[in-house]
Amino acid sequence: MPDSGLEPLRAVSHVLTANATKTEQMGRVAPETIEALSTAGVFRMPVPTRYGGRQADLGEQVRALSEIARGCGSAAWCTTIYFTGAWAVSLFPAEVADEVFATPASRVSIVSSPTGALTPHGDDYRLTGKWAFNTGIHDATWDLLGARADGRQVLVLVPKGDLTVHDDWHTSGLKGTGSCTVSVADLLVPRQRVLPFPDLRWSRPPSHPSAADDFFHYELYPLLSAYNSGPPVGLAQAAEDFFTQHVDGRGITFTRYTAQRTAAITHHQAGEVRMKILAATALRDRLVTAVAGAAKRRTAHTLTERAEARALAAYSTRLSHEAVEIVQKASGASSIRQDVPIQRIGRDSLAMSLHAALNADSALEVHGRVLLGLDPETVFL
Repeated sequence: MPDSGLEPLRAVSHVLTANATKTEQMGRVAPETIEALSTAGVFRMPVPTRYGGRQADLGEQVRALSEIARGCGSAAWCTTIYFTGAWAVSLFPAEVADEVFATPASRVSIVSSPTGALTPHGDDYRLTGKWAFNTGIHDATWDLLGARADGRQVLVLVPKGDLTVHDDWHTSGLKGTGSCTVSVADLLVPRQRVLPFPDLRWSRPPSHPSAADDFFHYELYPLLSAYNSGPPVGLAQAAEDFFTQHVDGRGITFTRYTAQRTAAITHHQAGEVRMKILAATALRDRLVTAVAGAAKRRTAHTLTERAEARALAAYSTRLSHEAVEIVQKASGASSIRQDVPIQRIGRDSLAMSLHAALNADSALEVHGRVLLGLDPETVFL
């Protein structure tokens, strides 16, 4: 798969790495990182071409997420949300998308959990609610929030400035995502900023000329699986980068090895880390191919395909995290210092592997149930 479109991102990757610790300390993505990603055109990748975006193919977007995570896991996780938000807004009526994308710096966060209440108010609505895990909200300009209206699940588009952001994101991993809780009370919402959730889940595009493009025909949960599979692979690659850069400069304490790179165990670790990364990458790419292929064919994913999509993302994440753990264990006690990158990489990787959408135990159970002809016992497919 050609990656020439990622060259601007690679050109600024050093900025992400240099500011990863600052991102953690701030509890949100460092301004320097946001600026670098903006300069590289990353946030325009999922924006429709009719708004001056790149509308990049899914494979390039997912590989970009891996590349970002190689420098900063929190920045990658936030970008995953912004990619999802941009795609989701493109499914709203054209007048809404026109307003959002009129500003090139627009970034849309999203929390689809329907924890808000939407009540009619004349021709429009009033929104009240509270939403946790609002990843990337600090640098978003808009927020898509799940709510219920007359028993229906909907998504409501709200300007970030209308929200109260609560300082409650104090975690051990992905600290820089700033995934704080947001709330709003009795906010007036224009009718056109409300989208029925099924239109997003099954990707029912609005009636404008661009809707003929594959971009508008992804299904929500397989697309999320594809996006989510990107950052864990990048963290594993970051761990391997750290490993190869440090084996020359240290020995193995309480042994005769004055150079870690000469020890047989190091050779075994290096080989296993690489194989796990290659396997995780292969699963990631298989997933992307399946999701993009269905959109191109305009065919709905079968239940089996949707369960497999979730399992591919989760198992790729498990392999990626296992690669990170090998490097952590090979890095010695000194690696627990906060100024040593592998401890941050490890914490971010663990956080991703614990995410409900990427939990391998849960995803494998769902996949196995479907393969054996049983109900998946979940609607998140």
